[in-house]
Amino acid sequence: MGKETEYKLAVGDLQLLDCILCSRMVMEKLCAPYAYIRMRTTYYDTEDGFLAQRRWMLRLRTEDGRSVVTMKTPGEGHTRGEWEVESASTVMRTSRTACRYSLSPGCLRSSSAINLFTFILPEVLKVVSLLQI
Repeated sequence: MGKETEYKLAVGDLQLLDCILCSRMVMEKLCAPYAYIRMRTTYYDTEDGFLAQRRWMLRLRTEDGRSVVTMKTPGEGHTRGEWEVESASTVMRTSRTACRYSLSPGCLRSSSAINLFTFILPEVLKVVSLLQI
């Protein structure tokens, strides 16, 4: 199981975001140039919201033609449990792996008993880079 620490900031003005990303203070902290990635995301849950009720997240994300299935579970603070597997055909195997590590008995029982519903988000352009903080 991996650990992820992530901070997300919302900026309502794209011009302001561009100014922030190009500011001297941010540019001095960059470890690599910005990468621009086309991203499409589909989230999965059961009809009764089994995953959301436990603050779990199961998604299929396609970035520049590469598909990754991710299962995230709650952690402490800004850190979460995270499992990733490349390929869309492994959604159920990924969710079962996460269940083995969870404290919830009876988690997801069998693929025949699970009806996953999808929530598809529009394609977005993600801007990423590593910063030295």
